[in-house]
Amino acid sequence: MNSQPSGNPGRAKNNLAHTVANLVVHLIFSTKGRQALITPHIRSDLFGYLGGIVREMHAKAIIVGGTDDHVHMLIQIRPAQSMADIARTIKANSSRWVREKLNARFSWQTGYGAFSVSESSVPEVCRSRFFNRNSWRS
Repeated sequence: MNSQPSGNPGRAKNNLAHTVANLVVHLIFSTKGRQALITPHIRSDLFGYLGGIVREMHAKAIIVGGTDDHVHMLIQIRPAQSMADIARTIKANSSRWVREKLNARFSWQTGYGAFSVSESSVPEVCRSRFFNRNSWRS
């Protein structure tokens, strides 16, 4: 008995040679103790810096927004990236940057929220109240 699949066995190998994914995530995290530390003075620079961290991770920051005590990010990530690693890297690098820029105490809360977003919903999410006029877009 032949264990080869019917048809052209080489064709299946060629079709599965690459990983294809479209992983869009709404990431949310807040300042430690929900303190109002994201002032208008630093907000746009911080949001731009957060987008830059995501780019350095070879991912895409679609939009970054938030208020004085928390951040919303809509990001597109690669399949090999774990959400825990992404959140940890973003939060560690950005808190260090804020501390250096403002010479002040700053940190993020330990946890985060991460929710998948379908490609068809991305425009609607970008227009939502989560990403108000204070948003940064890539």
